[in-house]
Amino acid sequence: MNYQKLLIGALLGAILYYLLGWIVYQHLLQSYFNHNTGKAGHSVFRTEHLQMYRWAGFLCQGVLLSLVIQWSGSRTIVKGLLTGGVLGLLMEMGFDCQTYATTYVISKHGMLGNVLAFTAISAVAGAAVAWISGGERKG
Repeated sequence: MNYQKLLIGALLGAILYYLLGWIVYQHLLQSYFNHNTGKAGHSVFRTEHLQMYRWAGFLCQGVLLSLVIQWSGSRTIVKGLLTGGVLGLLMEMGFDCQTYATTYVISKHGMLGNVLAFTAISAVAGAAVAWISGGERKG
């Protein structure tokens, strides 16, 4: 395993999870999620995010994505897109199903939107991580 590529992929993945999440959740789908919260409503959200923990989460997601890309041998944009998408789908579906089953934080419609959004974000991040890990280059 190439640890330099793993580290670069992890950092790239973390940055992409942050940037794409900001675009998708804060701009494109914010009103959708505001209207599809669970019974707990908006009272469960912090007024200010704890940035250190957000970035720790992004880094963990980036490391996991980079590890899976490395282990699967995905080195093309398309394989990275598929690998990242499947990983994102399974991870978020598992997390959201458990959250829905045990709390009032998320609704079924919110869960569906979240799973689709995170799957798309993970697919794009997976394509980039695969490409940077040795992908489609000419020359």
